[in-house]
Amino acid sequence: MFKKVTWQAVAFLTYLSGKPGTAVMYLAAIQSKYDELTMENIAYSFPNGFLSEGDLSELWEAQKVKSQNLLDMEIYYE
Repeated sequence: MFKKVTWQAVAFLTYLSGKPGTAVMYLAAIQSKYDELTMENIAYSFPNGFLSEGDLSELWEAQKVKSQNLLDMEIYYE
């Protein structure tokens, strides 16, 4: 869980993501590096730009474990 969340970061990720699964993947990537969800940390997490739809689709399939979404498993967040 993030220690700090700014409304600007939430608004931006809501616009960027469009789908709950996409939002979860972006949030997991940011949370793996930072404990605050800010525009600055979003920019540092993706310095070369954001993922394409094709990249997001590949990433979504790659994160599955035995047909279950890794991002939905409680152990992922411990």
